[in-house]
Amino acid sequence: MPRKAREKAYTGIYHVILRGNNKQIIFETVEDYEKFLELLKLYKEECGFKLFAYCLMDNHIHLLVGETKMELHSFIARIAGHYAKWYNFKYRRYGYLFQDRFKSEPVNDVTYFLTVFRYILQNPYKAKLVASIADYQWSSYHALKNMDSSFVDIYELLNCFQNKKECMKYLHEQEQTECMEYTSSKRLEDADAIAKVLEISGLDSVSQLQQIAMTKRNQIIRKILKHGIPVKQMARITGISTYIIKKIKNRR
Repeated sequence: MPRKAREKAYTGIYHVILRGNNKQIIFETVEDYEKFLELLKLYKEECGFKLFAYCLMDNHIHLLVGETKMELHSFIARIAGHYAKWYNFKYRRYGYLFQDRFKSEPVNDVTYFLTVFRYILQNPYKAKLVASIADYQWSSYHALKNMDSSFVDIYELLNCFQNKKECMKYLHEQEQTECMEYTSSKRLEDADAIAKVLEISGLDSVSQLQQIAMTKRNQIIRKILKHGIPVKQMARITGISTYIIKKIKNRR
């Protein structure tokens, strides 16, 4: 069946979610986060889109963007494609890094624009990664706090408030609205699961599980699963499909 067409925003503004294929980790190191931001800046200049907010999580990305001279799907595809190519080369992996189609929702009024803005920046706090949104390094919060408009279009955000102080107060108020939700049930935090995988396997990164000989890989995966890491989480952090991991788990 043909895919459902994306809902168009008459304002040209969208909330976008890019997520790892099979919910896998897409940022393993500081260098990975920095590279994505480098590409986001590069294509913002080349494609001319507006960037109102961003937040990079370990296995997904939130963006609040506005179309100008280029349509949404074109510049998002360029950013995602370039990063995936770089990531695959770095970790010597093959195949899709991102889920094949990014999610987007139109933002057609000021009220929802501000709701999405706050929702995006509160993501790390709601995921219990930080005690305050100000503590998270990989979001546009600090551009706003430091009045840095060199990358993020902060003045269009600030125009929605009487002053910066009111804006910052709004950001720290609890956001109850669930926008285009990205959910992921976990028994163990991904960072702890990754640490356990590396400890058991002796590898330098979880991506290396895709590169070693199949027999050795399967032995390591069976050993890891015995330590209580769920199949879906194992798939998410390694990029190996749940189907393969289930087969390995069930094979005697």
